Amino acid sequence: LEPDGSALIGVAPEYAAAVGEVSSLELPRTSDLVEQGRVCVLIRAADGVEHSLYCPLTGRVTEVNRAAIDEPRLVGTLPETENWLFRILPSQPEKELPNLVPL
Repeated sequence: LEPDGSALIGVAPEYAAAVGEVSSLELPRTSDLVEQGRVCVLIRAADGVEHSLYCPLTGRVTEVNRAAIDEPRLVGTLPETENWLFRILPSQPEKELPNLVPL
């Protein structure tokens, strides 16, 4: 969680390495509701294989990283501070955070 209470959702470098080069992304839009455990991102690899990313928290999308959409091949290769896909305002972090495994 960020100091303002929002959460950045992204791709772990290990997951990105397993996917390989990313050719495109389908991300939620600003104000969409995403739910913990449901698919929130569709990643298309350069080899044509599609990979699903499951949302770690429930909340409303407040911002989408346009750089990730414009340059999907960079997903997973950028420094951690730039390697996010979208920001949410979690609706029940106290309930859902215990369900997550720290990396």
